[in-house]
Amino acid sequence: MKVKYLTCSLCNHFDAVNKKCSVLPFDTTSNEREYAGRCAAENRFVRNINVIPDYFNYFNDDEVPVCFEDDLSNLPKDENGNPLFVITKRGLERAIPADPEMKLTSSKFIGVEKIYTLQGQSELLQEIGYTQLQKLAFIKGTIISPLLEVQLKCV
Repeated sequence: MKVKYLTCSLCNHFDAVNKKCSVLPFDTTSNEREYAGRCAAENRFVRNINVIPDYFNYFNDDEVPVCFEDDLSNLPKDENGNPLFVITKRGLERAIPADPEMKLTSSKFIGVEKIYTLQGQSELLQEIGYTQLQKLAFIKGTIISPLLEVQLKCV
């Protein structure tokens, strides 16, 4: 199904933890259509290809079918055939491993634990801080993503 409505959740500039746009000085929400449409018209909208479109990207509120399910069919699968996704404040996202050497495992209903994904670690960093993220990664037997480490050094 083709995305009918762009929303902030699909844009790379959207900070879901703080509910802000990093380009425009606006507080916003995941399902905000007006700002996303304006940004697209002005060539500021940058599609985050890892975000899986939600019902509000396809339907108006009064049109949503009762049986709507997110389309996870194009996602990579774990060894048990479960789609590899992570649930973040942005929505459902294709799970990108924090540790490139680790094989991700997913639950059909809750996906991959945040600590094992780049997106999850990025969100956890904002929520609990670097020290707690390090401790959690150690407890869970993973590393902090090298990509996240590089981003931290650039800040």
